[in-house]
Amino acid sequence: MKNKHIGLGLLFGLCSPVLIAGNIPAPYFCINGDSDKLCSKIPHNAHPNIAGYSGLSEAGQRPFDTFSWQIFTALNWPADSEGHPLDKTIGTAPSAPRVWQSYPTPAEMFGGDKSSCDNSQNLPVFLQAAKNGNTELANEFLEPDHRPLIDSQLNFVVYDIRLNDVEANYIKAKGLDTLAGQKAFVGTKGNPTGNKVSFPMGYYDDPEKRTGGKIGAIELKTSWRVLDPKKDDLNRYYTVDGLISVAAENTQSGKPLCAQETLGLVGMHIIERTQGDGAAWIWSTFEHVDNAPIANKPLAPTITQLPTDETIAEYCSTPTDIKETYSFFNPNCKHCQLNTQAKNQASNPYLWADTPPYAANYAVDGKYGTQVARCFEIYNETAELNKAWQAKLAGTAWENYMLINTQWQLTIDAPPFSKVNVPTYLSNTTMETYIQTKSVGSCITCHDFASIPSDSSPQTSANFSFLLNRAK
Repeated sequence: MKNKHIGLGLLFGLCSPVLIAGNIPAPYFCINGDSDKLCSKIPHNAHPNIAGYSGLSEAGQRPFDTFSWQIFTALNWPADSEGHPLDKTIGTAPSAPRVWQSYPTPAEMFGGDKSSCDNSQNLPVFLQAAKNGNTELANEFLEPDHRPLIDSQLNFVVYDIRLNDVEANYIKAKGLDTLAGQKAFVGTKGNPTGNKVSFPMGYYDDPEKRTGGKIGAIELKTSWRVLDPKKDDLNRYYTVDGLISVAAENTQSGKPLCAQETLGLVGMHIIERTQGDGAAWIWSTFEHVDNAPIANKPLAPTITQLPTDETIAEYCSTPTDIKETYSFFNPNCKHCQLNTQAKNQASNPYLWADTPPYAANYAVDGKYGTQVARCFEIYNETAELNKAWQAKLAGTAWENYMLINTQWQLTIDAPPFSKVNVPTYLSNTTMETYIQTKSVGSCITCHDFASIPSDSSPQTSANFSFLLNRAK
């Protein structure tokens, strides 16, 4: 443990700041046993050291950031075909699947479009379907605001979504894997069942020793870019040889596309539902260090309210001192608009070319992709923990990943608020590129809109999971 004076934490802009003093725990690399070695044990919960109500603070955040790195390490541990961790270290067995790759996909859980590709090699499939379930969210290569992310080599970023067996089993047991089952679960306006979606929570039998208990429901979303061995250093990425299967509705030729590519991991969202204050989820988001630079005049991660519409333009502007090209930032484009997709298709679909670069038709001046910068600084405590974890991962591709932050919910008694998101805002530049400085640029705030079909008003909460919207 190292003693450190903790700075001021503001509660949603209240007049009186709350001063917190405490100890910041040293990095703890495994949930139990040898704390100095990385391990494949998935954490069940985090135990904050909070004295009073506050916003983001170093003492309060360290247990959650430690939880994030532990779950990132454990889920990315090499595994057998059934997802059981191998008796190896995380940096070995590069051809082995990772633990999370055994988790079911939404298509496997709820049904949906299937790949038309010949997959005799049993490669990971990145399915870019036309529609998902009963939603109008069209394409797995679009972000939440229906726009794609295009890298510096003019290829679309693709995404993969998984849920662990704990969540999958709950969905099946409650009949939530079909639209009819969801309606039966909720009932009608005149005859509501009173049922509420409540995914299993992770907990320890002995919180102090972090032993026993169970893992909670887990969802994760990963983002990937197409790598070119002639231009990219593949050793800097966790890579997979995968099939990109694009529906005919999303190709320039009007025919299904099956492309075998080497894909590099550039982003990962992980959420686990845990027991405790708020009984909500812990939201962990990671990125590759080569993704994008910090913007000029970035926002502080401790802010609890965004600048006004009149002043927001002063923040998160294009950095001018960048010399190197990032995966999503090219300093040679002096007039590229930051965090904006120049060619917005509105209601028209974005179409893939038959060969790479797949998104060349949407390039700025025919040669630049999406110009991205991070609008929020990395919290100082998170940055310090990143260094400690990256040192443990030195010599492996995993040392090139960083935790952006961990978001969690604090229940308070002070009116008019009941819950506080800590930190207030959190975005991943590869998944929420265009909404970083919007009110929904917060994992919890955005997912709080998740609901399931109901004849009653308001809609029945889906317990922060949009996955249930994929049921048919």
